[in-house]
Amino acid sequence: MRVPFVWLKEFVEIMEPLEQVAEEISALGYPVEGLGAVGGAVRNVLVGTVLSIEPHPKADLMKVCQIDLGDEGQAQIVTTAANVRVGQRVAAAVHGAVLAGGERIKRGRLRGVLSEGMLCSACELGLSQIELPHDQRTGLIEMPEHSEPGTDVLDLLGLDQQVLHLSPWPGRSPGGLLGLARELAVRLERALDSPSLSIPDVDQAEYFAVEGPFHELSLLALGNIKIEPSPAWMSRRLRAANIHCVFNVVDILRYVMVETGQPLHVYDLDRLELPLRLRPSRPGEELRLGEQLRELPEGVWVIADGRGPVAVAGVAVGTDFLVRPKTRRILVKGAFYQPGVVTENVQRLGLSSESSRRFEAGPKPSHLGLALRRVDWLLGRLARGRVLGRQHWRAPVHEESALDLAWFERHLGPLDLGWVEQALVAAGLPHTRVGSRITVPGVVPSMVLEELLRLRGLDKLEAISPTLKAAPSDELDVRRRLAMMGFTELVTPGGGQPWEGLLEAARRQREELLWMEQVEHELILLVSGREGAYLRLKGFLEMLAELAQAELSFEPSGPTWLHPGRSARIGLGNTALGWLGEIHPESGSATALALLDLERLSARARPRGLFDPERERWVERDIAVVVADSVWAGKVTELVRKAGGPLLMAVKCFDVYRGSQIPEGEKSLALRLRFHGDRETEVAAAVTRVLSHLREQLGARQRA
Repeated sequence: MRVPFVWLKEFVEIMEPLEQVAEEISALGYPVEGLGAVGGAVRNVLVGTVLSIEPHPKADLMKVCQIDLGDEGQAQIVTTAANVRVGQRVAAAVHGAVLAGGERIKRGRLRGVLSEGMLCSACELGLSQIELPHDQRTGLIEMPEHSEPGTDVLDLLGLDQQVLHLSPWPGRSPGGLLGLARELAVRLERALDSPSLSIPDVDQAEYFAVEGPFHELSLLALGNIKIEPSPAWMSRRLRAANIHCVFNVVDILRYVMVETGQPLHVYDLDRLELPLRLRPSRPGEELRLGEQLRELPEGVWVIADGRGPVAVAGVAVGTDFLVRPKTRRILVKGAFYQPGVVTENVQRLGLSSESSRRFEAGPKPSHLGLALRRVDWLLGRLARGRVLGRQHWRAPVHEESALDLAWFERHLGPLDLGWVEQALVAAGLPHTRVGSRITVPGVVPSMVLEELLRLRGLDKLEAISPTLKAAPSDELDVRRRLAMMGFTELVTPGGGQPWEGLLEAARRQREELLWMEQVEHELILLVSGREGAYLRLKGFLEMLAELAQAELSFEPSGPTWLHPGRSARIGLGNTALGWLGEIHPESGSATALALLDLERLSARARPRGLFDPERERWVERDIAVVVADSVWAGKVTELVRKAGGPLLMAVKCFDVYRGSQIPEGEKSLALRLRFHGDRETEVAAAVTRVLSHLREQLGARQRA
């Protein structure tokens, strides 16, 4: 992320030098990897107009051009550029100029003809290809048609601005320049200036049939649009932020994306059949992206109208639905998707964009409405847009944290409640306040505390009494045992649900993962990276149950967004402990996720008691039974527990077999039974009871 310093200072009062500001930004959790000016060492490059072109008398590939440099007069420049033409605005490096690579330009003769400078490409000005339209990535860079000859190119393109280069940070984004300014204002205790906004006073319209993996969706329709070049000040800022310019409507959306961190997409409203909807792509569906008509893999999340896909969600709008010079009505869409939607689209299509990179960095949900109001204000002034209608939808939030000032001070020391509210806004955490009590929906207290600690800075914390309670010993023991099994404990920024932070972090990884995270009393486990993740995670849960001297049950159920054949409700007796399921049923790298309530597990676990040599003696017996394929393994183990009697300590299904030795429509389950003691006659009698009970209840038969 490239942050123009002048643009940042528009929102927050900054008196410190660039180097000190970079240290403060790094302390906020956004590493600054470099400082400098966009154009580096570029000097004395001017806008010129090509007046004439003549062939070089002694070189077929060279051309002799007369260049108008305004008040600087004219210059004769010899070039080999194939795309030079009469009337073109060019970047002319005259005698004494310095280019991005440090090359100094001097007048001289090329094959006997005087050349008083050099016509420049983007590379020679220090611009990367990503900043430019495709037709300007080779050959001469073209200056805007309205630019005056003799104008300094650095000033015109914003190449003389100081910038900070921020390293990408998976799952954490400051929320654009405005979000970064808000956090700096909290940390430096400075005043904050908000951008100019519009609040559309129009009725709700139905542009989008809301369904699918959304957290929030906002749309704005405008008419009377006038497509024209963006003003010079906007073009300069966008180039300084590493964004290339097109025309006013598109540039405004990109400008707001830089300010707020919220990706936005715009459609030609007259080319759509409303309402739009978010859905998986169907077999054989195609979408033109750029110049290429691409067949979409089945299951890619697309925005579609009544005829088919019009955009790839979070990545790009189809070429046939883009805004054009003759467009008069537009539809602007901003969305906050559930974790993984955009990342999966990028991976499956092998296609990324500036929008998708911003989505993967993690936009702040609270900036979505702000971005639409900012877009409306700018479109009204720079494109003459008139609002036709709007639509806004937000998923209900069921979880909230109600915290009072005493809670904040117990963890952070003496605080001003106004600072707390300002910090919550900067962190992108919507809240309500009644007296000294603050309610933050959609997050747990630990996440609130983490954000406030980050914004305040550990160096500003006053000494406070150690009132934080340590986790119960059984919870620490569980996590310690999981670490011994190979799990790594993470603390993620989180999301609307406890598991969303862990899941979103895992989507950016390719290697095998064993991760855990504790959010309040809930333990989230994640296994990913190879097939069989679901069964492997189930095995870890069973080992945890043995640690607590408890026996878990698994019944086909769980959240609806999990794989229907690889998900289960986890129970202990009549107590629901959580769920287990596979996330990616169609991908080669399966991911399984589980949520377990540690408090309920601890409450229902059997106490260990004193060491009893007789009780600690046990034997195991393996049996295999054939049952109908539709019988859930958890049902079989439940019946085994009921028939096993007091000697049965544990039962585990460790293998499922379907093959030539088993009739079609049936399966063989291998069960391991653990019994107290070692009296063979008692154990044999218990195994006989188990087999008899399974035969009566399920029609099961023992497999030799």
